[in-house]
Amino acid sequence: MSRFKKFEEKLENIFEKAFTRALRKKIEPLELANELEKKIEETAVTDVKIPYTANVYNIFISRADYLLLKPYLNELQAELESFVDRKAEEIGVVLLGKPEVRFKIDTSVKTGEIRIIPQVKKDEAGVGTESADLESTRIIPVSDAKKFNLQVPVAVLEDLATGKRYQVFRFPFRIGRMEANDVILDDPTVSRFHAEIYREGKHFYIRDLGSTNGTFVNGKELRVKRLNPNDIISCGNSKLRWIPSE
Repeated sequence: MSRFKKFEEKLENIFEKAFTRALRKKIEPLELANELEKKIEETAVTDVKIPYTANVYNIFISRADYLLLKPYLNELQAELESFVDRKAEEIGVVLLGKPEVRFKIDTSVKTGEIRIIPQVKKDEAGVGTESADLESTRIIPVSDAKKFNLQVPVAVLEDLATGKRYQVFRFPFRIGRMEANDVILDDPTVSRFHAEIYREGKHFYIRDLGSTNGTFVNGKELRVKRLNPNDIISCGNSKLRWIPSE
């Protein structure tokens, strides 16, 4: 069973309990998840070295819906916050702080409807916490991430075919077809354990792990090679762009 399917079933259970005997239009859990997913994707900033997005999502609902959901809000918020965290990882972006989902009453929202507004909330770092609507406030630059206790990857590997981004936090960072790798490529021309990236001091290197079809950087086959920003790594038919954060 897929992770999204399990999540969907948990939401269905929460909403079924909340709306039992409610003889009127109700909020659909799948619609809520879909709208939240859209907001995460729409607010993601990808034209920087380390892509990032908002971490707080305010969900506005009617007073009647809020009262029905109130006994289950803690459980529901926890599930949705886990969903935000997983979705951010899936699309290769960094959350600007701990994920938070908040339900709020809005008298202008009709029964059964939802409105979601994302926000950026800095983690506390001795200077207090600030919060602002994403639409009206400049997002925290990646260069300032350490000031707010954010875990920022040292680099990103971008799959040029799919656009998916893999965040690099630790080494060695392995590429291959098996699930034990950090980057799993569904490509029959890629070996089970194809290549790995490691660090020595301030420099990053890639080495071939005895793959069948070899590992290439910018079209040149290698055994071991130092990586430079925007190098194109080829494993089989798959191409990955190396994007260090510094």
